Amino acid sequence: MCEAHGVPHTGKLARSIILDLAVHDALRATDSEKPPPPPSTPRLNGPNPPSPRPASGAPPAEASWQRAIARARWVVSRLGTDPEHGGRIFLPGRLDPRNASTSLIDAGECVDALATLALHPRFCVGGDVPDADREGVLGAIRACAAPYLAETVTSKAIVNQVLWGAMGLAHACSVFPDERAWR
Repeated sequence: MCEAHGVPHTGKLARSIILDLAVHDALRATDSEKPPPPPSTPRLNGPNPPSPRPASGAPPAEASWQRAIARARWVVSRLGTDPEHGGRIFLPGRLDPRNASTSLIDAGECVDALATLALHPRFCVGGDVPDADREGVLGAIRACAAPYLAETVTSKAIVNQVLWGAMGLAHACSVFPDERAWR
């Protein structure tokens, strides 16, 4: 929830999924290249720093993955219907003026973030993502891409809005390469 505006900026919050995935991947790459540290490494200039592990005890890379999944779950829960268009968007979009955004920008941003997650190697079927979360993410991408993004990116006149929406639509096409109705 944005303290300044009193509304969740869904599109901006969706971008944090991509950031969490980048942190996860960077930490996993770093962790796999380093040998495990000895149980206790004394420091010459004072006490050991606090452990970077979150309170849950999960390693930092895993904590980033879990945050990405939790945020995706929240973004999916924001899927709603645009009362004028009838297509599926991520609320609040333009429907709450405090959001200071448009439905096309938020929809493009949310679909892009969810598609980034869907294309991550850990997201695959048989991976460690619960089936309900996997189905929710894929369903939200598909529901927003058609008809809302597919129709709206061709009808808006404001270039930046179109580009945000097109970015989400393009990434949705990467997740569903056989889908022809969106192209």
